[in-house]
Amino acid sequence: MNGKTLRNRTISGVFWSGANQFGMFTSAIITSIILARLLEPEDFGLIAMVNIIIEFARIIVSFGFGQALIQKQGITEKDLSTVFWFNAGLGLITTFIVAFSASYVASFYNEPELQFITIVLSFNFLIYSLNVVQRIIFIKAIDFKSIAKVEIMATIVSGFSSVLLAYWGYGVWSLVFQTLTMAIISCVLLWYLSEWKPKMIFDWQSIRDIWGFSINLFGSQSLKYWTGNIDKVLIGKYLSGSALGLYRQAYVVVLNPINRIGQVIMQVLFPTFAKIQEDRNLVRNIFLKLNRITALVTFPLMVGMFVCSDTFVRSLLGPKWISIIPILKIFSCIGLVSSINELFKSIFLGLGYSNLLFKVGLFERFTLIGGVVIGLNWGIEGVALGLLAAALVNLPVVMYYGGGIINLSVVKQLTNLFPILFTALIMGALVWCVNLQLSQFNELKKIVILAIDVFAGVFSYGLLAYIFKLKAFYNFLELIAPYAKAFQK
Repeated sequence: MNGKTLRNRTISGVFWSGANQFGMFTSAIITSIILARLLEPEDFGLIAMVNIIIEFARIIVSFGFGQALIQKQGITEKDLSTVFWFNAGLGLITTFIVAFSASYVASFYNEPELQFITIVLSFNFLIYSLNVVQRIIFIKAIDFKSIAKVEIMATIVSGFSSVLLAYWGYGVWSLVFQTLTMAIISCVLLWYLSEWKPKMIFDWQSIRDIWGFSINLFGSQSLKYWTGNIDKVLIGKYLSGSALGLYRQAYVVVLNPINRIGQVIMQVLFPTFAKIQEDRNLVRNIFLKLNRITALVTFPLMVGMFVCSDTFVRSLLGPKWISIIPILKIFSCIGLVSSINELFKSIFLGLGYSNLLFKVGLFERFTLIGGVVIGLNWGIEGVALGLLAAALVNLPVVMYYGGGIINLSVVKQLTNLFPILFTALIMGALVWCVNLQLSQFNELKKIVILAIDVFAGVFSYGLLAYIFKLKAFYNFLELIAPYAKAFQK
């Protein structure tokens, strides 16, 4: 594959992966807002308790083999079928283990209702295991258009179903059904769109060939997952289901979309960097450009949420969610940092440094656990502040080691992002002034004020990006130009 073709496929991958995440986020946030009106914080807390285990399904059933297949050159049918059957067996075993452990989950949180919920959702492990290879084939080919079709459809259908069930009074089970339905629809559609089907082949040599990369990655992902969810485990255990529900909803509104944006870029960069891993200069140039594009989107979103969090909650979520306003502000600061942090995984994995990723991950997890445990003494706000402190400590470490792989200094990385941050902060100040003036008009509804704030933010940010001639702004226009022309036709 020549450089121009790879560049075009990478841009196409970013576009379709971005469209996928935007579609999923739009559907998910609309569903979340409606469900917040129909359900209680305790319902979200219950599902969050068990989802901490169930969402680990993707890591367990992949076992790092999926990413190993992306990184490995010249994979064969034997490799694909072997990994499929290994993952399927692992998914089946894990389903039984989780189902039989359901009573312990309920006992740990002292929530008897969790036992049956855990048994039902344990089937997610088996379902996820059946489409790992199909998904990896699409990713390795940088075919994110097919993945976008699958995930957007699954998100919309599962979200609509959960809203109906919540309206009919099924409470927490509407959230259970949403999770299970999304997994089933994704699996069915990936099988339908994929031309590859597993053959009755299994060879331990294929497992041994990718074991070193996979076991490091599995360890890194597992460590990151559990330490990344230690806040939810401790809140559910030592505070309350209602507190966890509030915390989880704030996480969904702020950090989920930011993590999605980072994953959009990361999952495209990973297979791209794997293909060009010998050309470090090209890797560095692509990384810097897409890092700027990511910041161009995430920085104003986070600054805007920080400024408008009060209006957002009062206008869309309702009075029973007022307590999450300070959490939204803190999470906005975390999101600004984490959106950049996520991209470095593409360097570690695409260039074959899964062992270094694991070591850096150990340091990240240590600081994160420390921040959460200390912050727990001050409730959910303390936990959020602990996460923010850990994020600020971890970012320069990740930038140093990740950038070192491609000879990119921390100073160069900060210089690359500072103009975007400065522009976003000016936008935030302007929106704050607009919001302050509008709040004096008591007859204006909060939803109207929020709409004006959003318009003011988008308009001022776009204008400032043009006036300051942000390089990221022109990179973004370059990214979307081919698709804008296609839509015009």
